[in-house]
Amino acid sequence: MRTGPLLTASIVAAGFLNACVHAQPSPQSKAEEASSAPAVVADSPPPQQPRAPKPPKPPQAPSPPMPAIAPVAPPPPGKPGDTIFAARMFGSRSQSSPPAIIATDAIAEADEAQLKEDLTVMDRLLAEQTVRASGDFSPHAMGIKLMLLGPAEPTYIEGLGALFSYRVSVPLGPGKGGGTKDKPAGPPSAWERARKELAARNTPDAFNPMAVNGASSPPEFDQDKLDQLINSIVRILPEASHMRHVGNDEFIVVTIVGTDADGVPMRLTIKARKSDIDKAGRGETPAEEFAKAVARRIR
Repeated sequence: MRTGPLLTASIVAAGFLNACVHAQPSPQSKAEEASSAPAVVADSPPPQQPRAPKPPKPPQAPSPPMPAIAPVAPPPPGKPGDTIFAARMFGSRSQSSPPAIIATDAIAEADEAQLKEDLTVMDRLLAEQTVRASGDFSPHAMGIKLMLLGPAEPTYIEGLGALFSYRVSVPLGPGKGGGTKDKPAGPPSAWERARKELAARNTPDAFNPMAVNGASSPPEFDQDKLDQLINSIVRILPEASHMRHVGNDEFIVVTIVGTDADGVPMRLTIKARKSDIDKAGRGETPAEEFAKAVARRIR
């Protein structure tokens, strides 16, 4: 019986099967391979950090309330004969306008305050004398007599002195007709009144306060009234001796603007040296002698 080749084939088949069995991985080896193999992670965006909340806006302070505007009290009713200081007619200056100081040298603050105070006081004295000497020519409004002041604030000019300016309605001269021309039989016509108003408006120094009073023409020239006006200014000038910081070689100048009897603008200028004023203020110079030392001019 021949068994050699069959046995050999059986042995070979058995060895092949054994090799196949050992070649398959065991479940344990599969688990070990799975644990040792690197993990494959899919690409994914990184988690976003939560945004911090915005800080709350600070509360705004409430706007302050608008201040209440106090109602302006009406002026008290005037009585006939009452006098008040009005704006300087046609001069665009009110009584409250401060005095002016024109100087190139430095002036101490205290000296400047004293000088302005002295200018204000002297301005008041001269204005009162101007009104009294000119007569009751001031315009009236609601029963109140208005006091016309000068066209400019009182001014100190370095090297010259103090300057005071006023306006009056009394004629400062007779005019070409001598102040004795016949008055018109009636009021002027509307044409004549408008022509005179336009002529006065085109003249820089023209001033016709009688138009405020409703008069149609200036009054007649009165030499006595003019002399009274000049003398009243001269008599009050020694009070300027109280003015501080005005040099002895400087002057006190008073200029008065008006018209003649024909309505033509005129100017009266009165000037006195401060040293002469100081002597008259101390009583060292008689009034008559001081009056002669005061320069005056009407033109």
